[in-house]
Order: sequence, then structure tokens, then C-alpha cells
Amino acid sequence: TNIYKTLNQEEKFVNSNIKGFIQFNLAYWHEIEHQYDHCNSKYKQIITEQPDYIDAYLRLAYLARKRGDFNRCIYWINEASKSKLKAPVNQHCLKGKLLLDNGFIGEASDEFKFVIEKIVRDDSYSFLGLANISFKNAVDMKDNTNGEQDRLLVK
Repeated sequence: TNIYKTLNQEEKFVNSNIKGFIQFNLAYWHEIEHQYDHCNSKYKQIITEQPDYIDAYLRLAYLARKRGDFNRCIYWINEASKSKLKAPVNQHCLKGKLLLDNGFIGEASDEFKFVIEKIVRDDSYSFLGLANISFKNAVDMKDNTNGEQDRLLVK
């Protein structure tokens, strides 16, 4: 009977994951078809039924970003961090990219550094994010230097 119980529990777990996978793909199809109300409700349904389904949170964050709702986007990313799963890389990279796009360079850098230092030492996307930050800083410094030189020449 122990084997039966174990198999029954595993079957429920597999069926739950398959159901979540099917719902996620259906929600994504609605998203591709620009049926945003449907996909939002499907992603939220997935989260209600499977609170650790990180990709559903990240899709909601992406949709909020697409609408230009920065605060809602950060909300969904932070909700994903409450998952029992340990610090998913995608969550931190998406948050870093969003912060960088909105001019929060220090916070973006912290997200990418967190991935490299605490999760995956050789994550390419995080390295690329940090490289983009360094490049942006270098360009900004160059622009500031040129601007000051131009002002000095005018006087």
C-alpha cells in the first residue's frame, strides 16, 4: 500500500504540473493573439492554483511592462520572489533589465550581481547586463566630459 500511496501522490503531482503547463500555453496563446484580458486572468488562475509557477508571474510582469506600468511590473516580480523556489535567475534578470530601462542603474546592477554571486557564477545574461551598465556609464561620462569642454570653449 505504500507503493500505491507514493504512485498516487506522484500521479497527482504530474497531473497538476501538466495542467499548469497546458494553462500556461493557453494563456500565452491569448497573449500572442492580443487578448490581454484573457491571458491576464489565465496567468492569475495559474498562480492561484500553483503559487510556485514562476513563469506566470514573469508573464504578468512582462505584460505590465508592455503597458508601461513600472510599479505593477515590479510588483509581479516581487511576488515571484515569494515562491518556495530559490531565487530563479530569470526573475532577477528581468527585474535588472526593467530597472536599467527605467534609469535605476545601481539597483539594476545589484540584481545582476546577485545572480552572479549567489545563484549562477557564469550567467551570460547577468554578465551582459553588467556590461551594458558599464558601457552606459562610460558613454554618460564621455558625454558629460564633452559637454563641459564645449561649455569651456564657449566662454
